[in-house]
Amino acid sequence: MSSSRNPARPLSGNARRAALLATLVCGAAACSVRSVESDPQPLVELPEAFPSLPPEAASSSAKAVWWAEFDDAQLDALIRQALARAFDVDVALERVEQARARARQLGAPLRPSVDALASHGVENTDANAFRDLDDDTDTVTQVGLVASWELDLFGRLSARRAAALEDVAVSEADLAGVRLALSADMADAYLAALEQHLQLALLDGQLALDLVLLELTEFRFAQGAASAVDVLQQQGQVAATRARFPPARAARRVAENRIDVLLGTAPDGIDRVSGEAFRTLPELPPVGVPSELLLRRPDLRARLRDVVGRDQLVSAALAGRFPRIALTGSLGWRSADAGDGFAASLGANLLAPLTDGGFRRAVVAENESALREAVAALSNTFLLAMEEVDSALWLEQQQREELRVLVQREEVLESNVVEARNRYANGLTDYLPVFVAVDDVQQTQRDVLQRRRALLSRRVSLHRALGGALPPLEASDAAARDDARTQASSNSLRTEVAE
Repeated sequence: MSSSRNPARPLSGNARRAALLATLVCGAAACSVRSVESDPQPLVELPEAFPSLPPEAASSSAKAVWWAEFDDAQLDALIRQALARAFDVDVALERVEQARARARQLGAPLRPSVDALASHGVENTDANAFRDLDDDTDTVTQVGLVASWELDLFGRLSARRAAALEDVAVSEADLAGVRLALSADMADAYLAALEQHLQLALLDGQLALDLVLLELTEFRFAQGAASAVDVLQQQGQVAATRARFPPARAARRVAENRIDVLLGTAPDGIDRVSGEAFRTLPELPPVGVPSELLLRRPDLRARLRDVVGRDQLVSAALAGRFPRIALTGSLGWRSADAGDGFAASLGANLLAPLTDGGFRRAVVAENESALREAVAALSNTFLLAMEEVDSALWLEQQQREELRVLVQREEVLESNVVEARNRYANGLTDYLPVFVAVDDVQQTQRDVLQRRRALLSRRVSLHRALGGALPPLEASDAAARDDARTQASSNSLRTEVAE
């Protein structure tokens, strides 16, 4: 605010010319010292296809969410609950909000800043010596507005805001990556729990068969048609089958505990997963070409936006080496002993860097290095993405082939069990071939079940590598998350009271 003792008066001719000049300069503002590449590419050759994708492979139609191809209502419910309740998503959401707040902060200098000012004091502007300062003082009271505005002549401020907006895009891509990883982790935990559920059911059937064979062997031993060794062998088989129950129960509990944590709750000992069999694996999802990963995978989208943001920071650093012009003004009421009235001021400040010991040049060099680092990170992430997709395709093919051979082996071994039992029943052989045949087929049955789960897990890995489709994050999800937190807190309180 002006310190003139005169009341308010119209702007002088020089002030009007300064205001006009500022307006003209403002119209020419927002020019940038360099162009920024809005669509960067990794520094690697983009192949036309994935080597491990069979040329004749059939693809299923695209789904709204990647796990829909499993056609499993239980899996769908668990994943959606995890996406709505997991704390990992909360962390990523808050990081998005923080990035948006920083972008708003860096966008604020592009607009004028206005502050309210109120002051009261004494002043002496006529003293000829220090000892005269306490003579003839005036009491001054001022109330008004003070404004300032830096003209973005070379795009420094807009480049910094653009970089912050790219950081928002990075955090949003990271959020999508967290949700994708969460959905894949839940699918893996679900498949692991279901496998152990099915293994326990299979072991129940195998133990029942072993007990029947033991009873039959003991009966034949009593009739003198079997030896004590036959009985001992079958007793050992029963014990071996029973010994497989504890590890299966333990593995199931570990998987169920993992599901609880992914749901954002403490492990509660409740089994949530059950089923009669694994779903049949459908055709491959649309794989596309490697270049499409840049848009499909959240981590690659994040690296792309990070490159653009770093590029914007280079522009901001370069613009920082150019002059700056800032407008300042004030308007308010001034009361002094000499008179009262409105006071106004308008001015422009020019700041032109001359020497700073190489500071600004070092800032440019630092940001240029950060840009090159971001491009290298993008290129490396793209190579890793191609590796993950191609490896997932190849592993699924080999897992499918292994399962096919094991199923054939199971069929052969089941026929062998029938033949061995018939020969034993007719007294054509001792019990050892029956024991070996039953043990082989039971082990193969367990292996087949494990390989079926592994094959489905390979498909989950493929979807993770491709950047599988996710449901959109709706505004209503925040309310659902709050409700889930409230319900969890209420349940915990009830438990404490009950205890």
